[in-house]
Amino acid sequence: PRYALQVKDRHIVSHIDVNKPYLSYMTVSSGEQINAQVIDYNTFPEYPQFPEKGKVSYTLADMYKKQLSDPNLLPEDITYLAVRDLIRELARRRYKREDGVDFPNHIILCDSRYHTEWVYKAVRDSGVANAHPCQGQSFKAKDKTIAQMKYSDAAIKYHHTVLTPTDDRTLMRLTVDVNYMKTQAHICFARQPETAGSASLFIPETAMGHIVVGRHFTAEQPYKDIDPRTGNEVTIWQERPGGGDNELFDNFVGCLGGLSMRGVKFKVQSAKQANKTYDINT
Repeated sequence: PRYALQVKDRHIVSHIDVNKPYLSYMTVSSGEQINAQVIDYNTFPEYPQFPEKGKVSYTLADMYKKQLSDPNLLPEDITYLAVRDLIRELARRRYKREDGVDFPNHIILCDSRYHTEWVYKAVRDSGVANAHPCQGQSFKAKDKTIAQMKYSDAAIKYHHTVLTPTDDRTLMRLTVDVNYMKTQAHICFARQPETAGSASLFIPETAMGHIVVGRHFTAEQPYKDIDPRTGNEVTIWQERPGGGDNELFDNFVGCLGGLSMRGVKFKVQSAKQANKTYDINT
């Protein structure tokens, strides 16, 4: 069910995407080994149905102009207010596990590629200690991986992610290897639910309730990038022609980054599962 946790769950993370007239967010739970369960996703403001192609009649600008009666709000101000308020809302939520234990969001991440400084300010002013700005970085076959790169002594490396201070050193920002995590996302959903390394969705209210997730996850396609000098191969993801919106895909990838930050193990322990191959093009 939506919002419900399994008894093996130990970690809950949320990710907010910022680049539309609304915010999208997703909340994912997992045990100590990756078993990514999407327990919630939605928009802010909330709509009866998840919007297609970003076409909405009621936007964040409408929401905050009416609330504050200020026609002079800039787009950056609206981003700031929306991100601050959604972080606070997600921080207040509690999720119940099968054994009756309540859990909060352990980490709340917010994309900071769009209106960066205002997102930073929103994270700071939210007053939520476990909230962090987040950004994706695309590593090609010729590039060093996060594990190979050198960062300042203040940085903390995790599995294909790294936490580094912002330029003003008032926040710690999570950088996620998006090509790796997008590949992992498709591998997780290709596995049988409830098996090691899998991913699943909550029970939808209607038969077609999760079709938007499928559309967003298939809005990008993979291709192999090969470094001719070393022979190293990396799967790169790019927008599919006519692919449409992909913010829920970005939300899930951000949540995988948050789970990495929590120390969740991505390598499947079962040799049978580890040796199984998947065609991520399908």
